[in-house]
Amino acid sequence: YPSKVVIHSTRSGIAGRAHSLEMTSTINWFMGSNSSASSNLIISPTEIVRMVADQFPSWHAKEHSWQAWGIELTQPTRDTPYEEGHYVNLVRALRHYRRISGLEFIHLSSLNWGDNTDGLIGHEETNQGLRDGKSDPGPQFNWTKLLEMLNDTEEDEVVDYNEIRKIIREE
Repeated sequence: YPSKVVIHSTRSGIAGRAHSLEMTSTINWFMGSNSSASSNLIISPTEIVRMVADQFPSWHAKEHSWQAWGIELTQPTRDTPYEEGHYVNLVRALRHYRRISGLEFIHLSSLNWGDNTDGLIGHEETNQGLRDGKSDPGPQFNWTKLLEMLNDTEEDEVVDYNEIRKIIREE
Protein backbone atom coordinates (compact mmCIF):
# COMPACT_ATOMS: atom_id res chain seq x y z
CA TYR A 1 0.00 0.00 0.00
CA PRO A 2 1.05 3.62 -0.48
CA SER A 3 2.15 5.63 2.55
CA LYS A 4 1.08 9.04 1.28
CA VAL A 5 -2.12 10.84 0.28
CA VAL A 6 -2.34 13.62 -2.29
CA ILE A 7 -5.31 15.91 -1.68
CA HIS A 8 -7.00 17.40 -4.76
CA SER A 9 -10.09 19.47 -5.46
CA THR A 10 -12.63 18.84 -8.23
CA ARG A 11 -12.94 22.37 -9.68
CA SER A 12 -15.60 22.19 -12.37
CA GLY A 13 -15.39 25.98 -12.59
CA ILE A 14 -19.12 26.47 -12.06
CA ALA A 15 -19.59 29.08 -9.33
CA GLY A 16 -22.33 28.38 -6.81
CA ARG A 17 -22.67 24.74 -7.81
CA ALA A 18 -23.94 22.47 -5.04
CA HIS A 19 -21.44 19.96 -3.68
CA SER A 20 -23.84 17.10 -4.49
CA LEU A 21 -23.89 18.10 -8.16
CA GLU A 22 -20.11 18.59 -8.13
CA MET A 23 -19.81 15.04 -6.76
CA THR A 24 -22.08 13.56 -9.43
CA SER A 25 -20.29 15.42 -12.22
CA THR A 26 -16.88 14.25 -10.98
CA ILE A 27 -18.05 10.64 -10.77
CA ASN A 28 -19.42 10.87 -14.30
CA TRP A 29 -16.20 12.48 -15.58
CA PHE A 30 -13.98 9.81 -14.03
CA MET A 31 -16.18 7.06 -15.46
CA GLY A 32 -16.34 8.61 -18.94
CA SER A 33 -14.30 7.32 -21.84
CA ASN A 34 -12.64 10.73 -22.37
CA SER A 35 -11.25 11.00 -18.85
CA SER A 36 -7.60 10.29 -18.22
CA ALA A 37 -7.91 10.83 -14.47
CA SER A 38 -9.27 9.09 -11.41
CA SER A 39 -8.99 9.12 -7.64
CA ASN A 40 -9.34 6.59 -4.89
CA LEU A 41 -11.98 8.68 -3.12
CA ILE A 42 -14.17 11.71 -3.74
CA ILE A 43 -15.28 13.54 -0.61
CA SER A 44 -18.10 16.05 -0.23
CA PRO A 45 -19.45 17.58 2.98
CA THR A 46 -21.98 14.72 3.20
CA GLU A 47 -20.38 11.58 1.74
CA ILE A 48 -17.32 9.61 0.77
CA VAL A 49 -17.41 7.84 -2.60
CA ARG A 50 -14.86 5.19 -3.54
CA MET A 51 -13.80 5.29 -7.18
CA VAL A 52 -10.71 3.03 -7.11
CA ALA A 53 -10.04 0.28 -4.57
CA ASP A 54 -7.21 0.84 -2.10
CA GLN A 55 -5.01 -1.87 -3.58
CA PHE A 56 -4.98 -0.20 -7.02
CA PRO A 57 -3.38 3.10 -8.03
CA SER A 58 -5.65 5.83 -9.30
CA TRP A 59 -4.36 8.17 -12.00
CA HIS A 60 -4.36 11.47 -10.12
CA ALA A 61 -0.86 12.96 -10.07
CA LYS A 62 1.15 11.35 -12.86
CA GLU A 63 4.32 9.80 -11.38
CA HIS A 64 3.04 10.24 -7.82
CA SER A 65 -0.04 8.13 -8.56
CA TRP A 66 2.00 5.01 -7.81
CA GLN A 67 3.22 6.19 -4.41
CA ALA A 68 0.13 7.93 -3.02
CA TRP A 69 -3.61 7.53 -2.80
CA GLY A 70 -5.57 10.35 -4.41
CA ILE A 71 -8.49 12.05 -2.67
CA GLU A 72 -10.66 14.65 -4.43
CA LEU A 73 -12.59 17.17 -2.34
CA THR A 74 -15.62 18.74 -4.00
CA GLN A 75 -14.84 22.38 -4.66
CA PRO A 76 -16.57 23.94 -7.68
CA THR A 77 -14.22 26.94 -7.87
CA ARG A 78 -10.94 27.92 -6.26
CA ASP A 79 -12.67 30.48 -4.04
CA THR A 80 -15.39 28.09 -2.81
CA PRO A 81 -14.75 27.47 0.89
CA TYR A 82 -14.41 23.92 2.16
CA GLU A 83 -17.17 23.03 4.62
CA GLU A 84 -16.91 21.36 8.03
CA GLY A 85 -18.23 18.14 6.50
CA HIS A 86 -15.28 18.01 4.10
CA TYR A 87 -12.88 17.94 7.04
CA VAL A 88 -14.96 15.44 9.05
CA ASN A 89 -15.18 13.03 6.11
CA LEU A 90 -11.52 13.54 5.18
CA VAL A 91 -10.49 12.68 8.75
CA ARG A 92 -12.59 9.50 8.55
CA ALA A 93 -10.95 8.51 5.27
CA LEU A 94 -7.43 9.32 6.43
CA ARG A 95 -7.93 7.27 9.60
CA HIS A 96 -8.89 4.35 7.33
CA TYR A 97 -5.62 4.75 5.43
CA ARG A 98 -3.66 5.00 8.66
CA ARG A 99 -5.21 1.75 9.84
CA ILE A 100 -4.32 -0.20 6.68
CA SER A 101 -0.90 1.35 5.92
CA GLY A 102 0.42 3.23 8.94
CA LEU A 103 -0.05 6.60 7.17
CA GLU A 104 1.56 9.42 9.16
CA PHE A 105 -0.56 12.49 9.84
CA ILE A 106 2.01 15.08 8.82
CA HIS A 107 1.82 17.73 6.12
CA LEU A 108 4.65 17.14 3.67
CA SER A 109 6.22 20.27 2.17
CA SER A 110 7.20 18.54 -1.08
CA LEU A 111 6.91 15.24 -2.92
CA ASN A 112 9.36 13.98 -5.49
CA TRP A 113 9.27 10.55 -7.10
CA GLY A 114 10.81 8.01 -4.75
CA ASP A 115 10.49 10.05 -1.54
CA ASN A 116 10.18 7.68 1.40
CA THR A 117 8.52 10.05 3.86
CA ASP A 118 4.94 9.19 4.82
CA GLY A 119 2.30 11.89 5.03
CA LEU A 120 -0.22 14.18 3.40
CA ILE A 121 0.35 16.72 0.65
CA GLY A 122 -1.66 19.02 -1.58
CA HIS A 123 -1.51 18.40 -5.32
CA GLU A 124 -0.09 21.90 -5.78
CA GLU A 125 2.89 20.99 -3.56
CA THR A 126 3.96 17.82 -5.40
CA ASN A 127 6.76 17.91 -7.94
CA GLN A 128 4.23 17.07 -10.65
CA GLY A 129 1.79 19.72 -9.41
CA LEU A 130 4.47 22.40 -9.38
CA ARG A 131 5.66 21.39 -12.83
CA ASP A 132 2.14 21.36 -14.29
CA GLY A 133 0.83 24.49 -12.51
CA LYS A 134 -1.73 22.77 -10.26
CA SER A 135 -3.45 24.90 -7.62
CA ASP A 136 -5.41 22.40 -5.55
CA PRO A 137 -6.52 22.07 -2.87
CA GLY A 138 -5.63 25.77 -2.77
CA PRO A 139 -5.79 28.63 -0.30
CA GLN A 140 -9.25 27.72 1.04
CA PHE A 141 -7.90 24.44 2.46
CA ASN A 142 -6.93 24.68 6.13
CA TRP A 143 -4.06 22.29 6.84
CA THR A 144 -3.84 23.36 10.50
CA LYS A 145 -7.51 22.54 11.04
CA LEU A 146 -7.12 19.14 9.35
CA LEU A 147 -4.08 18.16 11.41
CA GLU A 148 -5.72 19.32 14.65
CA MET A 149 -8.83 17.27 13.83
CA LEU A 150 -6.73 14.21 13.01
CA ASN A 151 -4.97 14.48 16.35
CA ASP A 152 -8.17 15.23 18.31
CA THR A 153 -10.43 12.62 16.73
CA GLU A 154 -11.22 9.49 18.71
CA GLU A 155 -10.04 6.22 17.19
CA ASP A 156 -13.59 4.84 17.10
CA GLU A 157 -14.39 7.31 14.33
CA VAL A 158 -12.32 5.31 11.84
CA VAL A 159 -14.29 4.55 8.72
CA ASP A 160 -14.44 0.89 7.75
CA TYR A 161 -13.81 -0.02 4.13
CA ASN A 162 -17.35 -1.34 3.82
CA GLU A 163 -18.84 1.93 5.05
CA ILE A 164 -17.52 3.78 2.01
CA ARG A 165 -20.24 3.76 -0.59
CA LYS A 166 -19.22 2.08 -3.83
CA ILE A 167 -20.64 3.71 -6.94
CA ILE A 168 -21.80 1.78 -9.98
CA ARG A 169 -23.34 3.98 -12.65
CA GLU A 170 -26.10 2.33 -14.67
CA GLU A 171 -26.93 5.29 -16.90
